[in-house]
Formats: sequence, C-alpha cells, structure tokens
Amino acid sequence: MEPQKSRGNRLLVFALLINLILTITSVGTVIYKLKILENQLLQLQSRPSVVLQTETSNNGDDEERELTQRRKREYEYFGEAKSCISCHNACMQLFGLGASAKVTVNAASNGTEKDVVCMRGERGPQGKNGRRGQRGRPGYIGRAGKRGPPGERGPRGRRGRPGKAFTGNTSEMIEDIELPRIKKRPPSNLTTIEGKNISLPCHSKGFPKPEVTWYKDGKMIDSSNYDAAMGTLTFLSIQFADRGLYKCEARNFLGVDSATVEIIVVVPPRFVEAPEVYHMGYETWDTTLTCNIFGYPPPEIIWTRSFRTLSDGRHVMAGKDLII
Repeated sequence: MEPQKSRGNRLLVFALLINLILTITSVGTVIYKLKILENQLLQLQSRPSVVLQTETSNNGDDEERELTQRRKREYEYFGEAKSCISCHNACMQLFGLGASAKVTVNAASNGTEKDVVCMRGERGPQGKNGRRGQRGRPGYIGRAGKRGPPGERGPRGRRGRPGKAFTGNTSEMIEDIELPRIKKRPPSNLTTIEGKNISLPCHSKGFPKPEVTWYKDGKMIDSSNYDAAMGTLTFLSIQFADRGLYKCEARNFLGVDSATVEIIVVVPPRFVEAPEVYHMGYETWDTTLTCNIFGYPPPEIIWTRSFRTLSDGRHVMAGKDLII
C-alpha cells in the first residue's frame, strides 16, 4: 500500500507542476499582447498626421472609389479628419467592429489630447444577393400514411363493342365444351388406423379442363399437399389430427362438381404418461392412482388387483383416477 500511495503523490505533484507552467505561460502571453497594443496606441497618438490608404478591388467597384475620393477631400479641407481617422483606427485595433469604448487621441489642430467615444455607426444599405447555393441532398422518404376512405363510385363506362361470332364449324366447338364431372370419386366414409398411408382419388373430366381443389372442414387445403393435375390427396402416415370432413371440387367456367368424404382415424390405446411402478400410500389415508391413457374410440379403463376385480366398498373410479 505504501508504494502505491507514494506513486500517487508523485503523479499529483507532477500534474500540479504542469498546470502551474501552463498558467504562467498563458499570463505571459496575455501581458505580451497588451504590451503590443499599448505600443500601437502610443504610435497613433504621437503621429502628427495619418496617411489615408485606400484599397482598390479587383473588379473596380465605382462606389468604393467614390468613397476614397470623398475621404481624401475631407482630409484636405478639414483638419479634424485626421483625428477622426485616428479615432477609427484606434477603435478598430483595440475593440474591433461595432465597439463602444472611450479612447484618447491627439487633435490635429493644436496637438492636444482629447477623449473620443467609439460608437457604432448606422447600418448601411443591404448588399446585393449572392449566388444561389448548391442543391442539398434529398430528404429521407417518410412512412406511408394511413389509407384513406374509399372514394365515391364513378360513373358507368361506355358499352363495349360487340364480340365476334364463331368462325368455321361452330357445332364441333360446342360439342367439345363439357361440364366438369368427377369420374373417380372418393368413398363417402373412410376409417383407417393411425400411421397408415392413405390416398383419396378425385379424377375429373370436362372441357376446358377443370381445376381440382380440396377442402377440409370448409377450409381450402394448400395445393402443395395434393396432386393438382390428377386430383389425388395423399396422407403419408396419417395422424389422428387429420380426421375430419374433406371435400373435392372440380370447377371450370361452365360449372362445378364436388364429392365429400369423412375420414375417421382409429388410434390404439397408448399411455400418454407412463404409470408409476411403485406408489407409496399411508394407512387410513386416501390414495389416488392415475391411468393417463389415450385412444380412439376412447378406451374403457378396468382396474384389477392381482388380476382380480376390485371390491366396490373401498374403491371409487372417477374417470382415469382410482381412489382407494
């Protein structure tokens, strides 16, 4: 612990020394800048006159030239212009644009000093509009709003042109058209054992060729579960959950034909949960034994003891439970 404390103390002393050095450097920089400003102010006060310098822009602005000529004329006719220029330069160097402060400058006429207050002048006229900037990036696409209510029903359109009549031997075409008809129907009832493979035929005939669709308990079955070309519905290892009323429907634009079949799946009795091999009971207490078994049709549960029928006095059967 002691070496860690001494190390922490050394780091703290080192940080304080660096902070002290930075502070002294900042103070020295500020003093140096103030000294430079003071020398510039003394030079402005000691000058007998101020030479006006003009800047001519590259594009030859006429207004700026006029302002320069006017300042020159004021400088020639008014001696006080020197002190005004001196005030302006002093205010600009000390305080920047738009400053309000009090400075002391030399008067041009008698060389005496006087106090002048630097005030911000009136706002000039608005400049010309600059060039238009580049077009920004497009914004993100917002979320779609809620769907509005349906509009009013439009007016009825014009009646279309009459269709063309059949050409050629129309009697042959009419004879080829045939209502849909199921040639091979499934049985009306089918009872099978769980786990077997079952196929239900539904072969149709007609022109145009009918489209075959299967339904289970009134709900359409996905076409991937049966052969749509032959109309055969196949069950691989049929399960108890596949039982129900099935309907086969053959349809074209002329009409529809259908056939129904009820599938019953018989399930041999099996234990849903394996029974206990040993069950502990207490004397004079009621003991309950459960036989959790499933089958279809529902199996009959018979309880025995050592292959003998139980007496009615001390045994009560309640569904799948036996109470002793």
